[in-house]
Amino acid sequence: MVKVLPPIFLAVAAMLVNMTLSRLITLEREQIGLLKAIGYSSHAVAAHYVEFVLVIAVLGVVIGSAMGTWLGIGMAQLYARFFTFPYLVFAHDPQLYAVAAIVTLVAAVGGALYAVRGVVRLPPAIVMAPAAPVTYRQRLGVFRRLLVLRQTGVMIARHLLRWPFRSFSSTLGVAMAVALLVASQWSFGSLDHMIDVTFHRAERQDARIVFAAATPARATYAALKLPGVLDAEPFRSVPARIAHKNLSRKLSILGMPKVPRISRSLDPDLRPMTMPDTGLVLSEALAEVLDVGAATV
Repeated sequence: MVKVLPPIFLAVAAMLVNMTLSRLITLEREQIGLLKAIGYSSHAVAAHYVEFVLVIAVLGVVIGSAMGTWLGIGMAQLYARFFTFPYLVFAHDPQLYAVAAIVTLVAAVGGALYAVRGVVRLPPAIVMAPAAPVTYRQRLGVFRRLLVLRQTGVMIARHLLRWPFRSFSSTLGVAMAVALLVASQWSFGSLDHMIDVTFHRAERQDARIVFAAATPARATYAALKLPGVLDAEPFRSVPARIAHKNLSRKLSILGMPKVPRISRSLDPDLRPMTMPDTGLVLSEALAEVLDVGAATV
C-alpha cells in the first residue's frame, strides 16, 4: 500500500496537470505569442505556467498534510482503543512531510514542463497565428490491408496514430484509474486475510494468562478448571538478546509444545509447524534483520 498506491496517484496527478495545462495553453496561444512579441522571454512565459502549477501543488500539499495528520491521529487512537493502550502518540516526522512535499512538487512540475515546452519554443509570429490544420499521413500501412475497417474505424485509427503519445497517455490514465480501484478494493481482502491467519489459524486463544514468575506445569490443569475454559496450552517466555556477527536484537524466546494446538507457528503455506527438539525457529523478518539462514541457525 505504501510502495504501489502513491506512485499511481502521483502519475495520475502529473497526467491531469499535463492535460489541463495543455488545454489552457492552447486557449491562450495568441496571448503567449503577444507576450513574446513585446519582449517576454520563453523562460518568463514558461515560469508563469510553472508557478501557476506550483501554487496548486502547494495548496494540495498543505491540505494533504493536514488531512494526513488528522487521519494518522485517528488511526493511532484506533490502535490505542483496540489494544487497550493507555495512550499512543502519533509522531510528526518533519522528514516525512518534506519528502512527500518534494515528490508531489516534482510530479506536478514534471507534468507542467511537458505541456509548456512545445509552445515556448515557437517564434512569436507562429504562436500568434491560429494553429495549422492537422495533417494526417498514411500511417496505417500494412495494417490497413490486414484489418478490414469501416470508414469510421479508419478515422479513429488515424487519429490515434496521429498523436501516439496522447493516445498512450490516455490509455495509461484509464489503466491507472482501474489500478487505483483494484488496489483500494484489495486492501479489504488483505485485512480479512491477516485477521484470518492471525486469529483463526495462528493465535486461536481468546485469552492468555501470564505469570510474573515461572510456574510449574500443573498451572495448566488449574487453568482448565476456570469457568468457560475449553482448552489450555502452556508456554514459557524468556527475555534474551539474540546476536549474529555485529547484529543483535532484544526479544523474548517463546517455548512451546512440540505440536502446539492453540498458539501455532505457520509455514509459508499456512500449515502448522512442528517445533524442533533443538534450535530456534525465527520469523523471516527477524532472520533478515540478523542476516541469518537455516544453515546458520
